[in-house]
Amino acid sequence: LFGFSTEAASVGSYDITISSANETSSESVKIEQATPATFSVGQIDAPISVTQGDTLRVSAPIENIGDEGGEQAISAGFNAQAASQNVTWAGGETGTAGFIFSTSEVDAGSYDVTIASVNDTSSALVEVNSPALPSGTITFNDADLMSNDLVNVTANVTNGGGEGRVN
Repeated sequence: LFGFSTEAASVGSYDITISSANETSSESVKIEQATPATFSVGQIDAPISVTQGDTLRVSAPIENIGDEGGEQAISAGFNAQAASQNVTWAGGETGTAGFIFSTSEVDAGSYDVTIASVNDTSSALVEVNSPALPSGTITFNDADLMSNDLVNVTANVTNGGGEGRVN
């Protein structure tokens, strides 16, 4: 078994010949340039909708599709908010980048959320819904009331919005 280093060799094709007293064998070898670290962003995992005031959690698979290892800042954005994290992965390695955003100061509506590397960007649409708005009726007995009389009141409250609580 023979080995040799390609560290000092230039990119290209080479013929390698091995000979002994009785036999000779040749093989062609191609030396290629290693691909530098290149980070690809996959499909974002995000909820379709959130209620205003809730936390928005998003993530995406990040793959170093290069041959060489490397480090990159992965950034994310939602409305006027931005966040980033550094990732260091070997060539061919895949991991996940996750981010958390507040929706407390965000108006109801549709928003793009993006996750990006230097090389690639992915986005998803997230709907921010208004909190639940209670609606209902209040009724009480029709009797003539005098000062300090006790009144029976019945209230029926219905959640007229999306998700949420009525306190």
